Amino acid sequence: MVARGTTPEPGRWRSKPYQKPVLEAIGAPGVEQVLYLGASQGAGKTEILLNAIGYFVDVDPSPQIFVTYSVDMAKRVSKHRVAPMLRETEGLSAKVAEARSRDSGNTILDKEYEGGQLTLVGANSAAGLSMYPKRVALFDEVDRYPPSAGTEGDPVALAITRTSAFWNAVVVYATSPGTRQTSRAWRIWEQSDRQEWCLVCGDCGRAQVPKWSQVHWDKDEQGDAIEASAHYVCEVCGSCWNDAQRWAASRRGRYVAGTEFTGIRACRVNGLAVIGRTLKSIVRQWVQAHGNPEELKVFVNTVLCDWWDEDHAAKIIDETGLLPRREEIPERNARPVIPVGVAVLTAGVDVQDNRFEISVYGWGAGEESWLLRHEVIWGDPTTREGEVLAAAWSALDQWLIHPWGCERGGADFIRAGCVDTGGHHTQAAYDFCSPRYRRMTPDGGQTFLFATKGFAGPGELWPRAPSKATRKVPLWPIHVDAGKGQIYSRLGIAEAGPGFVHFPTTVDLEFFKGLTSEKLVQGRDKKGFPTLTWKLKRDGLRNEPLDCAVLAYAALQGLRANGYDLELGVAQLAQRVRWEPPSLDTPTAVASSAPPVPRREPQGGGGWLGDTRDWLRR
Repeated sequence: MVARGTTPEPGRWRSKPYQKPVLEAIGAPGVEQVLYLGASQGAGKTEILLNAIGYFVDVDPSPQIFVTYSVDMAKRVSKHRVAPMLRETEGLSAKVAEARSRDSGNTILDKEYEGGQLTLVGANSAAGLSMYPKRVALFDEVDRYPPSAGTEGDPVALAITRTSAFWNAVVVYATSPGTRQTSRAWRIWEQSDRQEWCLVCGDCGRAQVPKWSQVHWDKDEQGDAIEASAHYVCEVCGSCWNDAQRWAASRRGRYVAGTEFTGIRACRVNGLAVIGRTLKSIVRQWVQAHGNPEELKVFVNTVLCDWWDEDHAAKIIDETGLLPRREEIPERNARPVIPVGVAVLTAGVDVQDNRFEISVYGWGAGEESWLLRHEVIWGDPTTREGEVLAAAWSALDQWLIHPWGCERGGADFIRAGCVDTGGHHTQAAYDFCSPRYRRMTPDGGQTFLFATKGFAGPGELWPRAPSKATRKVPLWPIHVDAGKGQIYSRLGIAEAGPGFVHFPTTVDLEFFKGLTSEKLVQGRDKKGFPTLTWKLKRDGLRNEPLDCAVLAYAALQGLRANGYDLELGVAQLAQRVRWEPPSLDTPTAVASSAPPVPRREPQGGGGWLGDTRDWLRR
């Protein structure tokens, strides 16, 4: 019995056509492992595991272990999915009592019954994974597990080791795919019989794996998708299916194996084959994800039930492909004019031993971006004893505070910049950023300068809080790998719109070589787990344009994390008051702020920047 409130289809469990073969494979003779790859919402991955739990409690009592990606999630699954099923299913309610805090035999994470017990653990708990033998090992969302359970090693290997004492051990994985290069499910899939659920056309009778390329829809006069018009086209006979016809094709469907069976049965169900899921909702999610690599990754993993290839863009993007995309951007007083759709400017500053390299990007709706200028300021960044600033830093300061003309009229300023402090001039970079991290601009707005230090490895680009490494200036540790992945994904967008990157004719082939200078290289860490590392494609390449792009994007995320709303800024462009500088030929002074004050909770909103409501003023 599926408990009410846990699924759109409560009541007695009824297997969909693509679920029944998976259930039949669990515990079947000769089947050592079962992998069920399903789209989120409708494929029933968790329900498959719940059915297995109930079977090995009632029909074939056996000790079981259920593994999910964290201890907290294991508790939630126990409370909201397992406990209601045990309580409402007649064959199970009498065999497993309600959990009682004083009854060690039946707690949230341990449930005893005659013939065995069910243990729920998180993949981050080495202790829970390495206790007592279990015949049945059930893995939920295996591609979201950490690489190691503490210091003990691979959580999947630890759990499977507990089944080694049983000749009839049962191992089941139910998950959506993750990133191909580091995916556990991908490695299992490659060793399996690779069965795909195929739709069977009602007109020609041909079976076919559902593909996103076969989904079509109309557009209105503005070019926006008419989601209700979405339909699926049979790739064999060309007949068009509405939702009801597509669901009927799925009911007639069957699994088709990609290779011979070797002991691992793997079944994959694309979201386009899920009965009850409408194309209107799928197309809406696609439209919202288009241009945003992170949302697109979610769509590929959870809707198309496919693996995300992190280095796909790196394989197809190079300098020769980007060079023809350059476009003319008008200039005024030797500086590019800010295009009409740009709401805010950010800058990335890479500090080298003999120069600064700076990229200025303008940001519009859906994070569509315009590279306005890549500048090189030559000079020695070294700050000598007794000097307030080296001449090179002064030149950088004057360059950053200069107003930029707008195509819509008036002028604007760079509103945020990130300076890399991780090179040979760390202290000089601190000294430069400290009095400039927040200051007023002549138009009544503000500009910010973030001192940053880049770190490789997984993690969000922008941190939740600055590091306490220095008291003079907030230091923001950014995960540059996330930024590089975003940049490369967006370079692969071919049409103007959300996520697209515009380039001016002022950048040359060498700039594009630097922007596309790195690639993802797959390797293994000290414990043997797969890793992805950004490295230069070949020796001698300079990656400053890529670093500057990441820093400029990080500056935008720094603003957004502290209250700035880009989409609102775009919507209010027409209402902005035009500010005219005295002259665009000479730099306009910007008042320095007071030294940084200790972080405190804001009174009106925002983060360490203080009250960021209407903080650009225009």
